[in-house]
Amino acid sequence: METPLHKRTLTLLILAIAFSLAVLSDSRREQDKELLGKAIEYYQGRKYHECILTFERLRRHYQLNPRFTAYLGFSYYKERQYEEAVACLREGIPSLSVYSPREQAVYLYACAESLFLLGQYSEALPYYTQALPMVSGCDAADINYHMGFAYYMQMPPDTYSAYQHLTMANEQYVAASHHSPLDELHSARLAQTTTMLRALKQYFEPTDTVLTDTIPTDTLTEVKNP
Repeated sequence: METPLHKRTLTLLILAIAFSLAVLSDSRREQDKELLGKAIEYYQGRKYHECILTFERLRRHYQLNPRFTAYLGFSYYKERQYEEAVACLREGIPSLSVYSPREQAVYLYACAESLFLLGQYSEALPYYTQALPMVSGCDAADINYHMGFAYYMQMPPDTYSAYQHLTMANEQYVAASHHSPLDELHSARLAQTTTMLRALKQYFEPTDTVLTDTIPTDTLTEVKNP
């Protein structure tokens, strides 16, 4: 039994539409692959604004993998959009343990810094703590420096932990200066840790408090011969 003409026509039309959509889908995937390549190039070239725009276009249609999500978060951090940075970095960081410690430290530090700059000091500390063993030199000093201030500025302040981390930062900046002169930023941080440690020292290394009037005076008098 033959299919009526209008049914055969409808079937052919549906097949044609399906074929067209498949072609468009393949074409779009190729375009999006190129778009992803551009996003990565922008990130590597430190064109963070362009990187954000490109990754956000892709996010409308795809779930970015954790590394690309971290790229996006770091780009937001560099563009001073800290809330967006935190959202992306918190999403990506838990799945990045397969990458090098150095790379992980970059994202952890960016997340911590974003939280710090948003005034969320207690929330920033775990990310600083995770990043600290992964770095050395002035990078480690920078983390200890910010941890010191985070402990000091959180509510309630933890002055003892602040003192410990600022002490470590100070020592690390001094050690780094022995190898090569510190740049302007790190010289300023060294000076600031020195100032802060003087202010905090009173809590942990009290000065001599012996009062002079508590020292007994000589009360002997000369005994005269009768």
